[in-house]
Amino acid sequence: MDDLVQWLRAQLDEDERIAWVAQRQRGGGEWVARADATGIVAVEGLPVRAGEPIPVVLHPDEDETADHIAEHDPARVLREVEAKRQALAHYQQVFQQAVDGADSYVKIAAALGRQIRIIASIYADRPGYKESWRP
Repeated sequence: MDDLVQWLRAQLDEDERIAWVAQRQRGGGEWVARADATGIVAVEGLPVRAGEPIPVVLHPDEDETADHIAEHDPARVLREVEAKRQALAHYQQVFQQAVDGADSYVKIAAALGRQIRIIASIYADRPGYKESWRP
């Protein structure tokens, strides 16, 4: 399971790197989906170049797409990365208790290990993911 934990940490590091770059480029402002009087939907705050945010304009029928983009801005990604890192740390603490011989932790470690495999499956399309990790 060590190789899975290391690989998952690398995926979280990459998510964090990408989110920090996007957050710096947009100057910290939030991403917001807005429709104008014509019904055209835009997501404002997305950066094209550092310090130059412009709206991404979508067809009026794509308002759910705009909502999705705005909802998954870098600030949210960074919160998700932190939550996943906490889950990994918790698993490792419990796993160490099981390795140290605490019988009551063996089943808990197995259950948490499955949760880590579930989290890792989010990244199944990335290089290095092993099918044996699939929950």
